[in-house]
Amino acid sequence: LGEVLDLSSCGALIIKRRLRRVPSSETFTIHIRYEEIKAVVAARVVRQIKKRGIGTLVAIEFVDMTEDQREAVKEIVRNSRSWRLFDLTGSEAA
Repeated sequence: LGEVLDLSSCGALIIKRRLRRVPSSETFTIHIRYEEIKAVVAARVVRQIKKRGIGTLVAIEFVDMTEDQREAVKEIVRNSRSWRLFDLTGSEAA
């Protein structure tokens, strides 16, 4: 989906540089990983703001997380400052 500016156990803020908008009205699945730690979570767009010269800032909220998913995301946050988000297929969409 893009470069992650901020990641927490409840959501993320990313920069999208591609023109395609992320659907705001539907829930989608994302893959978050750092080295061998991986979390697959449902998410939805909370806000999209176009920033000239930067791209689109997209705030996403994780929804219906299990405790295992939340712990995996917390572990990623603790271990990394360079995150990647992946789309449904698991292929990088940055």
